[in-house]
Amino acid sequence: MLNFNMTLENYFFVREVVKKHSADCTRYELWKKVRKHMSYQTFLTFLDYLFYCGLVMFDKNGDVSWVYDKDGEKEQLKGFRNAVKRN
Repeated sequence: MLNFNMTLENYFFVREVVKKHSADCTRYELWKKVRKHMSYQTFLTFLDYLFYCGLVMFDKNGDVSWVYDKDGEKEQLKGFRNAVKRN
C-alpha cells in the first residue's frame, strides 16, 4: 500500500523546493529532489494545488516556474485600501 504523506509539512517542503529551483527543473527532476519524502503521485497532487492557487506555472518544456509575487500583491492591496478610503 502506498503512503501518500499528504501533510502540511510536505506541502511546505514541496513549495520551498519549487521556489528554490524555479524554471530550472521539470516536474520529474523536482520530484527527484524530494522523492525520499513522498510518492510521485503525491508530489503531482501538490504541484496541481500550487498551480490552481496561482503560485506556479508550467511551460511547454515541462519546467515548473514559481510565479507568485508577494510584494506585488502587497502593492495591489495598498492601492485597494487607498481606493476604499477615498470613497
